[in-house]
Amino acid sequence: MKKIITFSIIAILAAAPAVHARAVEGPDAARHARRAELIAERRAQGPAAESTRAAKPAGDSKMAKFWKNEGERSGLGDSGSRMGNFFRSLNPGPFLRNQEKRYEERKAASK
Repeated sequence: MKKIITFSIIAILAAAPAVHARAVEGPDAARHARRAELIAERRAQGPAAESTRAAKPAGDSKMAKFWKNEGERSGLGDSGSRMGNFFRSLNPGPFLRNQEKRYEERKAASK
């Protein structure tokens, strides 16, 4: 019984990409065709497309704002509380960015 269930799950997962790869018909066909054209155009532009994209504003990222707001909602994030920046310190983004920067510096120094 276990073998049959396992085989069934594997067969369904193996067939899943084939289901999504077929052509779309009906009212969504025009939307999918337009999307395919845009994707092809973007791939044709290559790296030049990166320079034409709008730059992100210099403000806080969405995740930083989320952790700041979460701390304020809970009452633990304001500067007057004993817990201080508890929720903001849970955000791993700045730590990971610093690790990446340090790695790149070590890599450049070793060359």
